[in-house]
Amino acid sequence: MSSFYNEDSFSTDCRSRKSPLKIFRSYEVFLSYRGEDTRASFTAHLNASLLNAGINVFKDDDSIYKGARISKSLPEAIEQSRIAVVVFSKHYADSKWCLNELVKIMKCHRAIRQIVLPVFYDVDPLEVRHQKKKFGKAFQNILTMLSNQTQGEGHYKEESSLRMLRRNWTTALHEAAGLAGNESEAIKDIVEKIVRLLDKTHLLVANNPVGVEPRVENMIQLLDEKIPNHTSELLGCYPSNNGKINFN
Repeated sequence: MSSFYNEDSFSTDCRSRKSPLKIFRSYEVFLSYRGEDTRASFTAHLNASLLNAGINVFKDDDSIYKGARISKSLPEAIEQSRIAVVVFSKHYADSKWCLNELVKIMKCHRAIRQIVLPVFYDVDPLEVRHQKKKFGKAFQNILTMLSNQTQGEGHYKEESSLRMLRRNWTTALHEAAGLAGNESEAIKDIVEKIVRLLDKTHLLVANNPVGVEPRVENMIQLLDEKIPNHTSELLGCYPSNNGKINFN
């Protein structure tokens, strides 16, 4: 028990001494989720959609390189992500790993202004915030399991640590579920919100952009007129006051 409670990598604070603008960011999005609930379904589709939108994502089962210490890699990945997406599902709270991730995420939210986007998958935000109904039952399951492990003489330190864990977990759940997030499970809406938060709206291209095809045809015609057959030329596009493309 004591080895779990003394997990330094999750318990340490984010590097608040640095300016948020100077923190090295390896990832744009960190996904926190309960594998048995959403790994092969919702989270898999969300991850694929984010990658298709050109967003660099940390997802534990494919971002931790072989042989890495997971307990160290996950907290570092959280600190090095601009946005943390927390997918709350009915069994999220019966995983001490998920709960410790959430505590770390909320520390980074406070210390380095990391953006936290909660997503509620088949659970209500109030259930998460106050640990009620099926979400609350899952949370109680992990507390009961850990409490049973501290029974007997000589476990006062572990019991004290468990009380501290419970306080940290409930605080993180309450804070995270109270943030503005996505009660909608529509992946398209979630991805579009993340793209806006990352200021990557230029990546959102309509399925049938209006007016592009004739411009492409004009470009091809200009190239045919400008470049003789069987020759090679360097084409450069430069900004100009009138918005036209200059040819070299």
